Amino acid sequence: MQNQSMRAPGWLLLLSFVGFPLVSARAADWKSVYPDLKNSIPILFSQGVCSGALISPQLILTASHCVDKLRRTFVMWPDEPGKYTEVETILIKGAAQDLALVRLPRPSTRKPMVVLEAAAELKPGQEVATIGHPTMPKPFSNPPIDLDSTYLISTGVISRVGEKDLISDLSLSPGNSGGPVVDDQGRIVGVVSRKRIDQFVGNIGYIPHHKKIQAMLTENSTELLTRPAVSKWKASWGMGVHLGYTVHTVMPSLGASGNGLWTIGADLDLLDRVRLLGSVSVFDSTTLATNYGVGYKFEFVCTKSMYRFWVTPSFERWIYSLPQGSRGFLGAGLSLASSFSPLDIKGVALSVDGRAEWAVTFALSGRF
Repeated sequence: MQNQSMRAPGWLLLLSFVGFPLVSARAADWKSVYPDLKNSIPILFSQGVCSGALISPQLILTASHCVDKLRRTFVMWPDEPGKYTEVETILIKGAAQDLALVRLPRPSTRKPMVVLEAAAELKPGQEVATIGHPTMPKPFSNPPIDLDSTYLISTGVISRVGEKDLISDLSLSPGNSGGPVVDDQGRIVGVVSRKRIDQFVGNIGYIPHHKKIQAMLTENSTELLTRPAVSKWKASWGMGVHLGYTVHTVMPSLGASGNGLWTIGADLDLLDRVRLLGSVSVFDSTTLATNYGVGYKFEFVCTKSMYRFWVTPSFERWIYSLPQGSRGFLGAGLSLASSFSPLDIKGVALSVDGRAEWAVTFALSGRF
């Protein structure tokens, strides 16, 4: 068979010269960008797993929702797996901007990333990428995450340049939050914030852009290395729901036919520490127990594995409603929870006619 020329028709070439290019003049070379940036993107352990970007020898840029509960925060670098460095959260720019800065205790020798200058303009269709850690928990291991799902690069384009955010088709997952979004030269053009989740929606991500980052840095430029950590009294709130089974030792003495009740409850953590709680335990249509109370949540971190444990003492009131009538009792409780298991355990000692009775709950919980 005779070889045929692969040249484009002359009229098609002409169109490319008069303003209709056949292909992009230069595709981004992410293979070269990735290794230059990887060592400057730590894994953050605070309210789960997040990403960040080293932007000076001592400062890490991330998203505020990664650290706004002001829990103890640690970072791990790719060249030091299993080694954790505690950092201070020194600046939070709330939900409207979703930006934050954390400070290392000493300067890092790693190469800082560059934030695109504020005067630069981005355009729809411009190629971007993010490197982050959309990983899964790996209980009873150190580090407690699947390392094969860290430092993953995702590429896409800027779909729209908004006044507050960039909108992009980047593939984003939990763990990408706080990670840098970069242009084809490796400069930070934004920070991964959130994505739209809907049954009929594909990849739509929202990214605070470089102008907001530069404004934050400029506004606080003279004090970032000496600025005190954000006060714990500025922590955001959280909430949880739980479903479980409660054993009430007081039930037989109140005339109930059993002592176990299915329980559903919720709690609200003000400042992520002061807990308002309540639950309902149901035995049948005529027998139930309700409670409400207040507690204070203490957090303990195993600095060798990043496991977190929460111990919450509480004061509560329980009201038992039975066909024979209702009785109310005061009690002192203690709940135990951890970061590596959804199982919560709580015991409450009740004062009932001069003797101690117990309500012990085993529940599966989810926190937000």
